[in-house]
Amino acid sequence: MAQVIRSFFWVPGSAEEAANFWVSVVPNSSVDSVNQLSPEVQVAEFTLGGQQFVAMSAGDPPPASFQVSHLIRAANQDEVDRLWDGLLAGGGKPDQCGWLTDKYGIAWQVIPDEMYALMSDPDPVRAQKAGAAMMQMAKIDLNVMRAAMDQEDES
Repeated sequence: MAQVIRSFFWVPGSAEEAANFWVSVVPNSSVDSVNQLSPEVQVAEFTLGGQQFVAMSAGDPPPASFQVSHLIRAANQDEVDRLWDGLLAGGGKPDQCGWLTDKYGIAWQVIPDEMYALMSDPDPVRAQKAGAAMMQMAKIDLNVMRAAMDQEDES
């Protein structure tokens, strides 16, 4: 069955260029089609990590927002680092708690799978320390979160 819901990105410049950028960063990805609908409007269909997306370039898009973002789960810290750096390349902007905006104005979250385990540690104090450490980060750093969990409370 075809994917029923797809994210649709309105990007400045070229939809094909944007799709090629994202495909170069996310494994298991491809540009599936590019259609020039008019001199001003281009539509690219592409797959990122096995999920289908559509991008359109047609003049200036509205301002970016974190109201909707695309979460990419990373297997480990090395993958977080690679995805984070790749999505920031060429003019992206980091934000807090794993969020960033790429050079096309699209909001992403790069989240390592282990982060969820750290923040749901059976010891609620350790879980709270992991969450508090994460709230201070832009890019998620698992080593910093683990170290925060192991810190002794200063009384």
